[in-house]
Amino acid sequence: MSTLETLTVTEAGREARAAGAVSGFKVEITHVGLGSQGFTVPISQETGLCTLTAPIQMQDKVEFAAVQEVSRTQKDVSFIIEPDTEYNAHAIYLFSGNVLYAVAAHPLTFLDWISPTKKNLLVIELVLEDGDPDDLTFVSKELPLNLLQSREFAVLSTFQMTNALENLRLADRIRTISGEF
Repeated sequence: MSTLETLTVTEAGREARAAGAVSGFKVEITHVGLGSQGFTVPISQETGLCTLTAPIQMQDKVEFAAVQEVSRTQKDVSFIIEPDTEYNAHAIYLFSGNVLYAVAAHPLTFLDWISPTKKNLLVIELVLEDGDPDDLTFVSKELPLNLLQSREFAVLSTFQMTNALENLRLADRIRTISGEF
């Protein structure tokens, strides 16, 4: 059964990882893609790997903005999507160059609503369960994403809106009393 919580490595991804282990290099996960169609990830009965060779209705493919290592087997990856059209992201694709490395999808559940009217910052927690996590490297732009300030901005915005509302109420009272504004 496929869920958006489970990334399934593709057969091509496993081959790239095996070739990297033989050659002595790590597989570089370079891009993430989002797809608009929900589906059940096709799994091979023999290998237990995803048999998908290409993304299904992929809307956007971008580089990682930042990657934070939480533990040896867990990474927090963030990326920014600036789409041309709006859609519900039903599938996530990880790429090693042009090789589809892993897929997560669900026929009904979607990750997020993606809209061209806003910058879409997504942060995903990846738990690496397949093979040795030291065989993978996540390549990112390492943009300075300071998400800790969002609470402070929300508090300041609330104060500004409260002040603006109070000024409108005061102006309304003055107009009621004096007939002027």
